[in-house]
Amino acid sequence: MNNKKKKITGLLLLAAVLIVAVYLYMSGQDMSYNTALKANWGITLPYGGEEIYVKEIPEDSFNGDGERYRVFRYDEEPVFDKKLIWSDTTSKEQRLLEIVDNMNPDFEPDLDSGANIFFHMTGDRDERDKLWLIYDEESMMMHVVEDFY
Repeated sequence: MNNKKKKITGLLLLAAVLIVAVYLYMSGQDMSYNTALKANWGITLPYGGEEIYVKEIPEDSFNGDGERYRVFRYDEEPVFDKKLIWSDTTSKEQRLLEIVDNMNPDFEPDLDSGANIFFHMTGDRDERDKLWLIYDEESMMMHVVEDFY
């Protein structure tokens, strides 16, 4: 009887671990990037985006600082973090243009498109830190550009 209880307890524990693992996998495939965005910028990207492109240039940095470029595609209109205040225009800052040019991404944002909405943020800890979100409403793609020191 004691042996039977051990087997049942072991099976229940294994089932619980599997359930938690499947839940974590299903609920946050982009969780590590969203975790980094939350830590660095205090925001998260909308749920449901499929990361289709990543390019990072932190080669010269020990701490992982550098330029980062990611593109997410959404199947449905995303629900954005309430902290994000979007604009219909971007100042086309020179630094943003330099990063996009330097990255030479496969999915380059059309900064002149009327279908884009923009978000820009400067870092709290270092004013050189910059984040740009460019959401193309026609293609439902979010371009995330970071310049992190």
